[in-house]
Amino acid sequence: MKSLLLITILIMLITLPLSSQSIEKFSIDSGGASTTVNGIQIVYTTGEVVVQEISTSTISVSEGFINPSTNSALSIEDNPFSQFNITIYPNPTKQYINISTDLELTKIELYDVLGKQIFQSKLVDNPINLSTFEIGVYFLRLYKNDQSIVKRVIIE
Repeated sequence: MKSLLLITILIMLITLPLSSQSIEKFSIDSGGASTTVNGIQIVYTTGEVVVQEISTSTISVSEGFINPSTNSALSIEDNPFSQFNITIYPNPTKQYINISTDLELTKIELYDVLGKQIFQSKLVDNPINLSTFEIGVYFLRLYKNDQSIVKRVIIE
């Protein structure tokens, strides 16, 4: 009986590495970029697990899982709202927020942290009732025609 158990354990130990998992290179990240200088390409992403990989001959060094597609959501464009004073108060809030700005806003939208739109209004009247939403962090997108800016709102 002991020899049968020993043989079973040995077979499992020998075949286990043959059926192990492999890691594919992809990432679910929040951003990143790629640049090439003097023939050297540097690719980085943020919000990922770090796994070191080193190659030789043509020098290939990786830290983490690399996704070949680029995320165009990140940019350094001039913000058309930067010259205007926009204040959301009280923030954090328990029930209501007020928006103070010189702009004539055309629409507001509220998003949860997963990016799901949970509120929209074309009438931007103060105060805005948020008492029906759960405690958490939200993102308020303020529109003036086709341009927008996002502000963080915390509901306590």
